[in-house]
Amino acid sequence: MSECAIESILAYVNTDGTRLLKVAKLLAVTMHARLKIVDAVEPLARYLQIVLPKSAELVRLVRSARQSRLQQIVKRLRVSKLPVKNELLAGPPETAIIMEILKNQHDLLIVNSSNDGDGGTTSMRLLRKCPCPVWVVGSKRLTKRMRILAAVDALPRDKARAELNGKILASAAFMARSLGGELHVLNAWRAFGEGLRRPSRFARYQGEIAAHVRETRLHHLKELDAVLRHADISLPEGHVHLAKGDAGEVIPRFCKAQKVDLLVLGTVARTGLSASLIGNTAETLARTIECSILAVKPDGFVSPIRLEHTKKHSGGSPVVD
Repeated sequence: MSECAIESILAYVNTDGTRLLKVAKLLAVTMHARLKIVDAVEPLARYLQIVLPKSAELVRLVRSARQSRLQQIVKRLRVSKLPVKNELLAGPPETAIIMEILKNQHDLLIVNSSNDGDGGTTSMRLLRKCPCPVWVVGSKRLTKRMRILAAVDALPRDKARAELNGKILASAAFMARSLGGELHVLNAWRAFGEGLRRPSRFARYQGEIAAHVRETRLHHLKELDAVLRHADISLPEGHVHLAKGDAGEVIPRFCKAQKVDLLVLGTVARTGLSASLIGNTAETLARTIECSILAVKPDGFVSPIRLEHTKKHSGGSPVVD
């Protein structure tokens, strides 16, 4: 997604897509973007093809029902004179959707937090692997005057995370301008060793530890101000926030208390076994938070699902790393 335009939106609709479609329509109309609605049907596993005597007929019926549903959705959207396309993709949803994005260069993917019948697993995989920003539609309804929160790291550990701060802020500011929203910025912070105030054997150091906590907060505030200046963003008083604690804990509390409509944050470029074992803050929040999330990727991110063009085929075939 460019920080100045969204020209093509892809929306993945599987089960109940009512709120997702409202978001897709709002963004397409507001940004004069093309909209495409897709679903995906995964082929039957080999053993099911063997044990089910009419497996081919079953797949045909499922595809027919899904295609009919897509057509009904498009029909409703076109009543409002919104130009929209639809396609029933073939293959595992995450692979089929990312292939579609790579082929047609969509700028934004919209998914529900748990619209795939598997507790949101597909949505989480798309968050992790999708090459473009992903809007995860939450259970909270968007308000007319949207409150948009950019969650940044005032003390990034490396250059890549510092650059990701810029992308988060640019994306959040773009959404605020485009949707007439109110922009806020949040940094979650912790002071190293603060927990030492509790054990009695460290009682004599409480004064020094308390001073250390105050200095750490001021340091984060100073660095957050530098991050905003670097991004050329100026916010009114009361729109820049520091929250003490782990990001995964303080961000949901802040969003609920401040009635945030859209949380904009970055996702780390982690895939494979480390992603399965560790996950990241964006995925954790997408499973639990009520508001919508816009997740952006670091510069240079390459999806593990990619197109490989060959001389024999005009299209591409998926290759998964």
